Amino acid sequence: CVDYVCVGQIAPTGLRRIAAFGIPNDGIPLMLEPDPSTYLAMRSVRAGECVIVTDWDTELRFREPAWLQLECVKSSALLPLRTYSPDHLFGFLGIHAKHAREFPQHEIVYLEIVANVLGKAIAHEQAQVAATQHLQQLRALTENSPDVISWFDRDLRISYVNGTVER
Repeated sequence: CVDYVCVGQIAPTGLRRIAAFGIPNDGIPLMLEPDPSTYLAMRSVRAGECVIVTDWDTELRFREPAWLQLECVKSSALLPLRTYSPDHLFGFLGIHAKHAREFPQHEIVYLEIVANVLGKAIAHEQAQVAATQHLQQLRALTENSPDVISWFDRDLRISYVNGTVER
């Protein structure tokens, strides 16, 4: 049984919660300042490994973050969300349970697939935003240029002329 799922972004100033399911919306702040042991976990995720904690009460590698303690989480799985290339880590998919539990291999494989799909969706959205910004910059440049700028199609028909032609 899983009680709580979240998607987080690793930002320069800490961890930013993008979405969460299973807790009230105000249950976790939007920006989380991770303690040093959380940064160790983030380095593991960055290397491409899943971070699995079967019981936070007996965990020795990392300290349980305060926001998970508030929700009485006992087990967690953190999976990397990659965008663009395997080297670019956007954030993580966090799966949490309020009781100590194992995460069997078939669940981890399924969660890795979900994390990969989320990473690709995030990369697609980021690419759309970047393309829109580039198009706006191009329009601003062409419309405000003192030079005549025109584009022609394959049949040499004018498809675009900037405002300089009218002036």
